[in-house]
Amino acid sequence: MQQEYRDWALTVEEAVTLGRSPYKGWTGRIDTSDREIVETAMEQMGVIDFREREITSLSGGVATYDSRTRPGTTTADTVTG
Repeated sequence: MQQEYRDWALTVEEAVTLGRSPYKGWTGRIDTSDREIVETAMEQMGVIDFREREITSLSGGVATYDSRTRPGTTTADTVTG
């Protein structure tokens, strides 16, 4: 089984927000629509209750959901399926 290492002291919300980075250009600014996409992704993946927890404190199962949520923040259509 492959293990993912989580050494950064990011919250779940910050980690999921990183999934928006490729779409933000050189400024990297997150706007209201990005926050809505992140919120929707966290709700649908079941990690919304962990949004303020650091990813280093999560169990392996919850951390897996978090890492799967990041790629799901590409567009609202991807999240809603």
